[in-house]
Amino acid sequence: HKKSLDLFEYLVASDDKAELARLERFCQSKTEYEKVSDGECRALWSYQLTKQPIVGVGNMLGFWHMTKKGAFQVKFANGMNGWFKPCGGDEEFPENEVIASNLDFLLGFNRASPTVMREISLEMLKEILREQSTSVPLLDHRMHILDQTEKICSQGGKLRGAMIGWWYGISDGRSFPKKATRFDSELEVLELRQNQEPRWLAEQVKNHIFWFLIYQIRRPGKNEHLIHTIRDPKVGPEATLLAVDLDR
Repeated sequence: HKKSLDLFEYLVASDDKAELARLERFCQSKTEYEKVSDGECRALWSYQLTKQPIVGVGNMLGFWHMTKKGAFQVKFANGMNGWFKPCGGDEEFPENEVIASNLDFLLGFNRASPTVMREISLEMLKEILREQSTSVPLLDHRMHILDQTEKICSQGGKLRGAMIGWWYGISDGRSFPKKATRFDSELEVLELRQNQEPRWLAEQVKNHIFWFLIYQIRRPGKNEHLIHTIRDPKVGPEATLLAVDLDR
């Protein structure tokens, strides 16, 4: 874990082209999930989340109650994707995403993608949205969401938040309830466990252990997603749980 963090910090400070080229060759054949668990590829991914130019803005979640805090998708110049979460408050803090990601890698659970803190210019985001708009920019709902984000959590014309590694091929998933109070009886818990395929049951329990540990630091989010390792994805033994939305 320390070697990976040291490598990441070295890359950010030096922009060593030879080392970056070596790492890109080494990680090129790996899947995103394999990169999550590999120290060198994780360091490279974190560097890219920190330094890669942003060329596109995708879905923007806006603000709703306490569960949406202005997060939005970004596309990088090298084709990679990420989620940027700039706003904190109530129970959500962007830096918690970084804490959870590093704790996950330290424990070897490998279910939280690389996450770094990053500062982004609002003017740059507005220019990207103006270029992407197929109609009048003022009618693009994303411009209104960005205006709200600027008023709520910008400083000096910039947004600072968590940049989270993301990729396609992930679907929504949900493990069985984590608390006994969610069940009507102990028999219901036993029946559920007995009917689960052993590997899938272990995968869900591993997620619950991870959340329990994070909860001791700060309250985590609730979202779970599935990484599929087969050509025809199904929720089942071949899927691996990915933990996201860990900023509460």
